[in-house]
Amino acid sequence: MNETMSKPTFGWVAWQNENGGYGYISAQLSKGLRQAGINFVNAYTGQWDLLLAVCTPAAWLLPVQKDGTRTIRRDLVMHTMFEAEPLPPGWVENLNACGLIWTPSQYCADLFSASGVKTPIFKVGYAVDSAYEYKAREVSKEPMKFGIWADNLTGRKNVMKSAWAFIDAALPDAELEIKLNSFAGMNSETAFVDKSGRPFANISLHMGDWPRKKLIAWLQSLDCLIYLSGGEGYGLMPREAAACGCPVILHACTGMLEYARPDEYLLVGSDGRERSITYTLGYGYQATQAKPNYDEAVEQIRWAYHNRGELYDMGARASASAHEQTWDGVCAEAIGKMTNYWHERTSGLLVPVG
Repeated sequence: MNETMSKPTFGWVAWQNENGGYGYISAQLSKGLRQAGINFVNAYTGQWDLLLAVCTPAAWLLPVQKDGTRTIRRDLVMHTMFEAEPLPPGWVENLNACGLIWTPSQYCADLFSASGVKTPIFKVGYAVDSAYEYKAREVSKEPMKFGIWADNLTGRKNVMKSAWAFIDAALPDAELEIKLNSFAGMNSETAFVDKSGRPFANISLHMGDWPRKKLIAWLQSLDCLIYLSGGEGYGLMPREAAACGCPVILHACTGMLEYARPDEYLLVGSDGRERSITYTLGYGYQATQAKPNYDEAVEQIRWAYHNRGELYDMGARASASAHEQTWDGVCAEAIGKMTNYWHERTSGLLVPVG
């Protein structure tokens, strides 16, 4: 972007719950955009050039005619993503009524385009907050501590499948700690039991929101995080873990391909697709998600256990990569893309935004 080019004024619509995916991202973007020079105008005045919406493409944001058709709202920049396939009913129509789409991964950009979205799309990913500091690990004789981090037991992040992969790896001296952001209605004694009905003594379950300082300390304490999600728009959680120096066993699919390098992550391939119960129920259609290769996951857990020195070196490289980008830099790049679009729209000239 030419530094002398005038910038548009921005309005702002976003989910504000910092504990959820979109809510957390909106909080980071709001801070980063302001630090990059954007002052959002009062939402009640309507005196903006571009309205940035950080949410799913809800129809209430878009003008609907009496005959049910939608006109294109060219001032609307929709920051959105999706993790399953195909897109839910109504998404393509709503996205085609936006002026511009900002998505964080090439997977989402390709999914939107392949689904019939004609609106211009640009990709700018995410950064990791500097609070997620690197902590070096040293090989010791202490029991190896694995972790699983997700919102709940039953969502697309495959918590149960990840836990059973750890169990089936049959490691003689290892522990598993599962951190869930919500309350699951059970504990480790009821969620994970052996064939005789006895709970696994080396598995513990922690539920509820933690202060960020406590969460970071937990990530820094892990020897390895198991992250077998069936789909991510970007996948910031494993990136934040990696920033702390925590090596990650990662399902290499969807938005996580933005950073899933084999010298930085222990990668698990996909074994086709499977029905996504969460998205099928939540959106009312038949949705599928990527299916992690279970046998590969078990073998990667075993490799991590038997190669701790190499594993920690991998975590150090992933941490360095995660800290290369900042939210200020991400937001400055996105502002440039949106400014180009605004000048295209107001001048009638074709200015690429992708």
